[in-house]
Amino acid sequence: INAEYMGEAGVKEGADASVDSLQGQSFVAMCQDLGIDVEDVAVLALAWKANAQNSFQISRSEWAFLVQNMQVDTMRKLKAALPTLRGLLEGPQFKEFYYFVFNFVKDEPAASVLSNETSVAYWQLLLGKRWHLTSVWCEFIQDTYKKSITRDSWRQLLEFMQLPSLKEYDSDTCAWPSVMDEFVEWARAKGIQ
Repeated sequence: INAEYMGEAGVKEGADASVDSLQGQSFVAMCQDLGIDVEDVAVLALAWKANAQNSFQISRSEWAFLVQNMQVDTMRKLKAALPTLRGLLEGPQFKEFYYFVFNFVKDEPAASVLSNETSVAYWQLLLGKRWHLTSVWCEFIQDTYKKSITRDSWRQLLEFMQLPSLKEYDSDTCAWPSVMDEFVEWARAKGIQ
């Protein structure tokens, strides 16, 4: 699968044959071959399993790591493994995956923050069904907070989500990022618990 598919990457219509990675049109072609949309969470999960370092790009060595990690040797087998991969995201490995996404979707590899818009888009994708306050949180971030999101805030949100309700939030006894303090104050003012 490594030689076969990465070999195809350079000859797919619109792909740059001098680039030794799946990116741009070849990345889209990989998604099409797997029967998934480029905005499907499975794309992020594949990048996670490949330990990909650059946003929406998988190098030849990362691809080799992916197929070894997934124990597949054909695209058909990789496609068949997608439900199992999705299942991993429902269990304890979600935290590791969620942390990976922050680094993978950054505009620049050296960046230490995600843009407000990027954060909201990925929270909606990753947390929409996991947390009953996802849409309220995203509304606050988009319309009121309007700042970039730090790695610490991104990570702490997973812990924050574990609160049964906003009634249990106590900024005096926990060291939450200030964005959480501001959110709770905003939400309480709107009567959201």
